[in-house]
Amino acid sequence: IGACALFAMPRSLLAQVPLPVLSGVFLYLGMTSLAGLELWDRVKGLFQDATVAPKKRWSDLPRTTTTLFTLVQTACIGTMMVVTQSKWGVLSPLLVALLPLVRLLLVKTNLIKAGSMDILDE
Repeated sequence: IGACALFAMPRSLLAQVPLPVLSGVFLYLGMTSLAGLELWDRVKGLFQDATVAPKKRWSDLPRTTTTLFTLVQTACIGTMMVVTQSKWGVLSPLLVALLPLVRLLLVKTNLIKAGSMDILDE
């Protein structure tokens, strides 16, 4: 698939592959890459019972703190996706540059304690 960007011959071969097959390949690649991502682990943890969930380094933090941090991260990613797909997509790098300010705001407003933030945002 990567060679299709550089050479013309593979493009004609790739055009013969049905779109559902390509979609399935990319879906598989996306799903397998989620394993090991801390955000994905915390999102799954939102739906797990804390007593039976596997131990992670943030397991000792209050569940409300972990939930708040996970929801804020998810909202940031959602906002970046919406802005990127809009006519204001040029501002996407600016949103990435604002992420440390979001982190600072969470700590300064004491929504998340600095020690907890260090554990969550390691």
